[in-house]
Amino acid sequence: MGSASALGAHIILGFGLLEALSPAIVSATTDIDPQTAVKSNLLFLVEIQKTDNSGAEIRSCTGALISPLDVITAGDCVDVANASNVNVLTGALLGQGSRVVHAAQTVMRHPKYVIVNGAANVNFNFDVSLVRLKEALVLGTQASTIALTSPGARAAVGANITVAGFGIYDWGEDDNGKPRLKQGQIMNSVVCGNQMLANITPEEFCVSNPPDNGNSGCPAFIGNVLYGIMSWGSTVFVDVAEPEINTFISMNIKV
Repeated sequence: MGSASALGAHIILGFGLLEALSPAIVSATTDIDPQTAVKSNLLFLVEIQKTDNSGAEIRSCTGALISPLDVITAGDCVDVANASNVNVLTGALLGQGSRVVHAAQTVMRHPKYVIVNGAANVNFNFDVSLVRLKEALVLGTQASTIALTSPGARAAVGANITVAGFGIYDWGEDDNGKPRLKQGQIMNSVVCGNQMLANITPEEFCVSNPPDNGNSGCPAFIGNVLYGIMSWGSTVFVDVAEPEINTFISMNIKV
């Protein structure tokens, strides 16, 4: 799940419950090779490294580049007290030798971010943060951006949506560290809440047929539009169309 000490998507549910969330037709996780990354415009996917003060990695997450300077990821993936403990890596989709490390200038977490002890899981509300890079990226062969959906412009229940990032795999597969993607569908929040034994808040949505594991911050998108980022249980995503989430992001990115 990124690093040995990292919790993929914060908390991973038991196998039986995750299987219950999957539809009858199940798609498998697919490795993203360099050709697919370029052809499908997936170079907005980045790795997030959270380190301790010695520089040792203590957390690995996925993020999405939403401007040449700004990356969106999950709330727990950053050190808000020390931006120097956060790095963003581009080029990982093009192969191990293509990784480039970019230092963070500032990190911001949603002011309403909170950890909630649920009946079966630890839940994360308003689980979103932004990383501002010290230097703007040159878009092109190494990196691209993804558009943010508008306030209230949610994907419909049943809509197909792609989840992509690092640390994604299903039970029985190896976590080979390669970026992967998987196709899922937007779930009814009440049904999801009943199955997850949790209250799905207005700031969240669920994806059926999710990967059984995945790093926090993995984006969920349709075409080149970002609708959410993986939060907890590998099934629950932060809804970036929710006005408070959307406003937080829009007011703090540099376009």
